[in-house]
Amino acid sequence: MLRKYLSFAALAGVLSVSGCQSKSISRGMKAPVCNIDKPVPTYVHFFVANEALKGRSQQENHTQMQFWVNYSNWVLENSCIPMTRNVAEVTFVDLSDHYVLDFSSAHYSLESVLGADRISQIRQQSNHYYALILGSENTFFKGDLHGQAERAPHGHFIALRYNTSQHVLEHEFGHLAWAEHDTETLKEQVGNNDLTESSAVWEWPYIKPYARAYLCANGGTIMSYAPKRRPFYSSPQISFNGEVCGNAKAGDNARVLRDYAQRLRERMASVGQGVAIN
Repeated sequence: MLRKYLSFAALAGVLSVSGCQSKSISRGMKAPVCNIDKPVPTYVHFFVANEALKGRSQQENHTQMQFWVNYSNWVLENSCIPMTRNVAEVTFVDLSDHYVLDFSSAHYSLESVLGADRISQIRQQSNHYYALILGSENTFFKGDLHGQAERAPHGHFIALRYNTSQHVLEHEFGHLAWAEHDTETLKEQVGNNDLTESSAVWEWPYIKPYARAYLCANGGTIMSYAPKRRPFYSSPQISFNGEVCGNAKAGDNARVLRDYAQRLRERMASVGQGVAIN
């Protein structure tokens, strides 16, 4: 059964950690002190369907997007991940002539309105991403589904429900980096914890056994389906209320994101992109 934040769509730094000190960023959370030099900046182009304006002004939508991005940056900081999120733009689009039934049609509709060149321009920049924010009138986000992310080697596209929770944007960014849900949720969704059995062969190099969310302290890390989601990625170096919130072999999505940040840095360098925020 599809549940909230399911993201199995088949679509198409310098970091040092000191193990002898700890910090408490979020109440109840403890993690090693980390020093991040020149985090990799990422930019999100938000495209908001006009239907999302019903009962909410353009300024309120702008504020909502910034709130989501601020929360993402809090999660990344808590998790000692050398990346930042930034709002590149908030643009309103008219999708009234399009039927958004699923993830594929959501992207097709956006591309039809913006033009293929505009989408290509974003995708050609390694650290730029685009998110389509949909209102309540489409059939895609009926029920419990609140967000979905492109499943591709270098995914750039996310679709979100306009009234979703603050953590969903970063949850979907986690999927773009190949972070996964907790073990219990994966068993429910795909029947087992070995994703290679339910994935295409091209996906196998990106699937890591430690790329799992973690349940801890009556909640779970951001990629989990726990009712109480904690503002950090799973890591054996992070604890919450005295309970470790990760496992080196089966619960280290923070490692997945750090590796992703390093690959992103290398891709940017290969095409002459710097890491300084514009």
